[in-house]
Amino acid sequence: MHPTTCASTTTSVRFKLLSIDRITTLKDLFEIRGTPCSFARNNTIASEEAPIERVYRIESGIVRCCSFTEDGLRQIFAFAGPGDLIGFPDLDAWHFTAEAVGPTTARFLKPETLDAALLGEPMIAKALRRHCVSQFEQRERHLIWLSYLQSEDRLLAFLQDFGEPATDDDGFINLPMTRQDMGDHLGMTLETVSRCFGCLRRRGAIEMDGANRYRLTAPRDHATAA
Repeated sequence: MHPTTCASTTTSVRFKLLSIDRITTLKDLFEIRGTPCSFARNNTIASEEAPIERVYRIESGIVRCCSFTEDGLRQIFAFAGPGDLIGFPDLDAWHFTAEAVGPTTARFLKPETLDAALLGEPMIAKALRRHCVSQFEQRERHLIWLSYLQSEDRLLAFLQDFGEPATDDDGFINLPMTRQDMGDHLGMTLETVSRCFGCLRRRGAIEMDGANRYRLTAPRDHATAA
């Protein structure tokens, strides 16, 4: 009786340990095996064309992902926020520059560590595919904004998209990026961004609480923010 009970208990404990030790999400992978790091406002996290030696998962703050033309013009193609990954192990070099918009914390893995996790755990590989699909959808929305929307609606679509996970209890959303950042993301000048904020406020689409907090007052327009 007792040896059998002991063996059964040992097996149960072993299965529990295996269950605890198994990492099945990107969040857990970076929290357990990742190294924490932090960046001050406007710090460069990675530079375009530099070798990829770290894959980052953003924990707090916002990161602008941008490229520069030969003339020095900046194009921000994405803002990465909490839960987003930047840097992928299947690329040899960064194809963009990543900069902290404000104080930012992250965790990083070596590319080979992420590669091993993807090969060893199908759930992590599935989670990375879902993350990539989400980023592709975001890029598609961005292209639609730039291609089909007028300046006001382009800004409104961005504010709707950015505000979905970032609403405070009072309904206001904090904008960590500058209006110049938004202009470089939306293909607009600083002056046009400022004018469009005023136009959206006057037409009742948004309310403002200072320069960097807004609240959406109009229903989300799926045709505008597709």
